[in-house]
Order: sequence, then C-alpha cells, then structure tokens
Amino acid sequence: MQGTVGAGTGFVIGTGSALLDGESLGDALKAGGKSALTSAAISTANGIAIGMRSAYKVKENAWTGNPKVTANDLGVSSTMDRIKAGESNAHRNDGTTFRNDKKSLPVREHGYYKEYVHPTPGVNGPGLQRIIIGGDKYYYYSPDHYKTFIRFDL
Repeated sequence: MQGTVGAGTGFVIGTGSALLDGESLGDALKAGGKSALTSAAISTANGIAIGMRSAYKVKENAWTGNPKVTANDLGVSSTMDRIKAGESNAHRNDGTTFRNDKKSLPVREHGYYKEYVHPTPGVNGPGLQRIIIGGDKYYYYSPDHYKTFIRFDL
C-alpha cells in the first residue's frame, strides 16, 4: 500500500514540476514516471523497515511472524501450567477480557484476548507482569503492565 501511495504522489509531483519547468507533456510524463518509481521504492523500503521493527519489538521472526521465544525462555511456564489446569490467581482481573485499548496487539473483536497475572518476585499483590492469550494460539508476555509485549510459544 505504501508503495502505491508513494508512486502516485511521486508521479503527480514529478509530472507537475516538469510541466512548471516548461517541459513538454511527453517529457513531463517521463519525469513523472521516474519520480513514481523512485517514490514507490522508497515508500516500500520504509514499509518493510517499519514491519521489521514491529516484529523485533515483539520478538517475532519478521518473515514468518513466528515467535522467537518460549514460555520457558521467559520464565512463565508455571503460569501457563496454571492457566491450562483451569486454576486462577486471586487477582480480580485474572482470566478476564484484555481490552487492548491502545491497540498494542493486533486488533480483534472484543473478548478475543484474556489477561492473566504472572507473579512478580518480591512484590505483594499482582505486580506488573501479565500474560495475554489471544484465542487459543497467540501468547504474549508483558513484563511491565502492558507497556511492552513479547509474543511467545508454549
């Protein structure tokens, strides 16, 4: 999408600039075409960079979207075992709907994500750590109460 918008913008600006410089219509269209190709390439490269940076932030493989870490790597296996066993933490939000208000995770219908408390060592009460489960196949760990998310596999 970014490449298409960049190409269109480049074409209009390149053609318009050439016409304003007194070029013939044919030469102006050629200049617009060159500008379109350059703008499309830059916009596409920028889109790829943004996508790769987003994947890096949640520790996903940028090409496949698969997580690079496991629950064991993150030290949350005990909480995942508790969730699978149907046991709940005493915190009132454990097992409730995570609303994703800031759209930090992919946007889904209300109720798709559930949040669970992962105990924070040395903290009485729920602490900052959370597990977010999307459907039955997407798992996210937030070590800092929803500021960052790390997607993981079981």
